[in-house]
Amino acid sequence: MARVKKHGWKLFSSFLLGMATGGLIGVITITVLVSYRLDQSYEEIAALKSVIEEKDERLSKLEESTNKQRFILKEIRIDFIFEDDEMDKIDEIDEIELEKHIRSKYIKLIGKEVQSIDVELLGEVMDRRIMTLGNNTYQLFVDKIVLTDILHLWIKVESKK
Repeated sequence: MARVKKHGWKLFSSFLLGMATGGLIGVITITVLVSYRLDQSYEEIAALKSVIEEKDERLSKLEESTNKQRFILKEIRIDFIFEDDEMDKIDEIDEIELEKHIRSKYIKLIGKEVQSIDVELLGEVMDRRIMTLGNNTYQLFVDKIVLTDILHLWIKVESKK
C-alpha cells in the first residue's frame, strides 16, 4: 500500500509539472502574439498621425489662399531612394519619421504661389542633411525636384555608422 501511495504522488507531481509547463508555454505564446500586433498597430498609428498632420496643415493653407485664384502649391510628395543593401537596414518607423521631418521643413510653402518659390533653395534645404533617429544616422541627398501644384521630391537616403 505504501508503494501505491508513493507512486501516486509521483504521478500527481508529474501532472502538476506538466500543467505548469503548458501554462507557461501558453502565456509566452500569447505574449509574443500580442506584442507583434501592438508593434503593427504602433506603426499604423504613427503613419496615420503623420498623414493627419499633413492634411490639417494643407487644409489650413489652402483655406487661406482660396481667394487668390493663382497657381498655388497644394501638396508635398516625398519619395525615398535607397541602395539595395540600405533597404534592409531602415526601419519603417524611421522612414515615417524621416518623411515627417522633411515634410515639416516644406509645409510652410503650401498655399504659396508656385511662381514665387525658388526651386534651387528647395533643394538646398535637405541636400546633404544628416539626421539621427534613435540609434540610426542617415544622410539625405536631394536627387530630383519637380515643382507644379505638387512639390515632388526624390531623396536618396544613405545610412551612416
